[in-house]
Amino acid sequence: MQSARAGDMATKASEDKDIIYFPIDQGEQAKQAKPEYLLARPVYQRIAGFLKESVNKTSDSFSKDKENIEKKDDLPNSVEAILDLDEHRAHNAILLDGGRGTGKSTILVNLPTFMKDELVEINRSGNNPEILPLSKVLLILKPVDPTLLENDDDLFLNIIVAALLRNKEVKDATQDYEKSKTFYARLQALGSALEGTQKQKSEFGMDKLRAFIGNHSVSDEVHKLFYEALKITGKRLIVLPIDDVDTSLQHAFNNLEVVRRYLASPYVVPIISGDLDLFHEVIWRNFFEGITAKARTVEVDDAKLRAKNLADEYERKLLPVARRNLVQSLKQHIANPKIYLSKDGSPLSISLSEFFNLLNRIHNFWLNDFESSWIKFSFSSVRSLAQLISAVKSELIELDRFLSANFDLKEENIVYLCEILRLEKREEYLNFEKKIRLKLIDVLQSGDYQKDLLLIYLAQANWLDFDRNMLKPFVPETSVFEVALFQPLDQLNAFKDGCIVEGLGVQWREHLDGIIFNEFWLNNLPEKTVLSYPPPDKGVPIPGALFGNSENKIFVSKLLSHNQVYLQEDHGSFVYFGRLFEILVLGLFKNVCVDAVRNVLNEVPFYSLVAFSKTKVIGFPEFQEDRISKFNSSNDVHREDYRVLSELPHWEEIVAEYSSQLIEWRSKYNEFWPDQPSALLIYRVMNKFFTQLAEYESDWGRFKEVNDVTDVAELGLRAFNAFCAAIGSYEVKNHSEISNGSGFGYVGEGFVFSEIYGANIQTSSGQSKGYAYEIFHTHPIRNWLNVNTPTYHEEDI
Repeated sequence: MQSARAGDMATKASEDKDIIYFPIDQGEQAKQAKPEYLLARPVYQRIAGFLKESVNKTSDSFSKDKENIEKKDDLPNSVEAILDLDEHRAHNAILLDGGRGTGKSTILVNLPTFMKDELVEINRSGNNPEILPLSKVLLILKPVDPTLLENDDDLFLNIIVAALLRNKEVKDATQDYEKSKTFYARLQALGSALEGTQKQKSEFGMDKLRAFIGNHSVSDEVHKLFYEALKITGKRLIVLPIDDVDTSLQHAFNNLEVVRRYLASPYVVPIISGDLDLFHEVIWRNFFEGITAKARTVEVDDAKLRAKNLADEYERKLLPVARRNLVQSLKQHIANPKIYLSKDGSPLSISLSEFFNLLNRIHNFWLNDFESSWIKFSFSSVRSLAQLISAVKSELIELDRFLSANFDLKEENIVYLCEILRLEKREEYLNFEKKIRLKLIDVLQSGDYQKDLLLIYLAQANWLDFDRNMLKPFVPETSVFEVALFQPLDQLNAFKDGCIVEGLGVQWREHLDGIIFNEFWLNNLPEKTVLSYPPPDKGVPIPGALFGNSENKIFVSKLLSHNQVYLQEDHGSFVYFGRLFEILVLGLFKNVCVDAVRNVLNEVPFYSLVAFSKTKVIGFPEFQEDRISKFNSSNDVHREDYRVLSELPHWEEIVAEYSSQLIEWRSKYNEFWPDQPSALLIYRVMNKFFTQLAEYESDWGRFKEVNDVTDVAELGLRAFNAFCAAIGSYEVKNHSEISNGSGFGYVGEGFVFSEIYGANIQTSSGQSKGYAYEIFHTHPIRNWLNVNTPTYHEEDI
């Protein structure tokens, strides 16, 4: 059933020539059945205009009847004058200028489709103008492909003439021998002329002179052959599409030379597709080689300038500026509000631009694009876009029906309506999003699609399974961060072609200078990743294992400290913030459970140096040596207690108590929050959190007095503030209110009076139960971190 909006689109399409349909089931098909399916409408219209001009210029040549032509009189339009190329020589080539993937080949393939509905007014001397369909007077050949050439092939002989001879209308016309005798005679004459050019290098004397004359007659014979081809087919102009002349680099200049020499006839219009910048590069380098090849001394800069000036003139002659057409980019098509998706010739309610916005909203929904935090789909070609749309076509049809069943879609913005569905039909709409995400994973894993989005969608799919697994009796001992998105050191092996962000190795080596002694490990850090990543949490050394006589202190000790850190002579205790970060993220999952919390507390802290370096030995700056010795003496006392930390009395009860509070807290937001957090949001928060942490940890001096659980808990509160501020910076909708400051500089109640709190957390309170405000004010971890009442102080970091 067609929606009201889709019905309106069908009506408008018959009235508005600018409305275009994008078939969702076309896949890789370039050929389109109807003109309204063609994206590059302005380019087609310009081409049609040029072709109409050329048709009118050639029409008089065919307006004389046979009797007048056979007289061979001296009239300007007599056959002798018509067939004299020097009287009519002109460069009428049309250029389709665009990069790879802009749809140039599709334009060439669909020229006959567009010309069906175009009319041309033919002005004939002494007669009234005649209006004809443009397709009736054009002999449009199939696109020729220069890449089919072998190294010693000739473009003209092997490709262009073959394209003319295999044209169906020419083949049909040549079935009548009497009608086509002159055509075959011209073809024979052309063959003889070409034979002369091939002999030119090997002949001598008069034979060489005859061959040279034959070479000059080739262009005349081409002109005559084109005229005869038009005459026997009843057409008025040959359209010769030449696809990607610039692709075959070893032939590129020679191919252009063939166009210049032999396709200057008014009876043919070459339509050349390629990248003008690449053409220019090929042409000027060819001239540069000619200028410098036999010169004894060369002023390189001067020679380059002369070559480039010659190239400009050559291009201006061969490809007239007025006849150059810049093919619209894919971004322009996507932004065009008049391109609608369609199925089996019937329009859907969703435009291409709306689909693109919906697609980006699926993974960017919880982000505000502060600091360009959104990741948007980008497509290398129209083909890649068509393949993606085809992959999700069933979901698009489902969404179209879903929207039509709930709204009158005549003039409404589809993206806005989907936001309403997200609120009012939450379960149904989120189920639609889940299905489309799974389809997108299949598409993104193949071809040249961007791998950053693949990481996001793979993480989101993994989190869906992770959330479901937490409902089972025995939760697998896995982490929410055991996905490629949060494991930068593994990406180069798994996503080599997608690793385009440089600098991880350099940044990490600088950050870990003097801390990691294993040069092999440092030198083998990957230099490229799919996305950017902060340096790891190198930790804060503390003198001995942490213990306390309260549940809070025991919990904080396990949450923030890690004792299995290999030093040069022993092992030590460090404060890391990865478990706190993971516990906060884990609490955003709908089905968070006690087993998942226990797994986090038992594992190596997320994104810590020890998590990445495993058993590599860690060192310290010289001023920390006194703290290491203090640790060694303290560690002897607590070594036995350290081994049984998780077996301390009431430890399981402590974990269970915290988990029950977390579960109860999360259940209050089931109505407002998705079942799993946005993977992209958490990636952005992780990046900011650990980047700010690296800056905070860069000043070792501020940790000299970190000696006991209370001091460590204070660091934990700083990290908690930093997490809330980071997540709030991506939630607040008004960018002018966002602060990019770090929450690590604040501790205690004074944080709520800070600028960063007011901008990133307080402001998010009105964002439909935004994460930042609710976590800061109601999350149970904050109470657990308050082992004492810390002294408030603020630091500039």
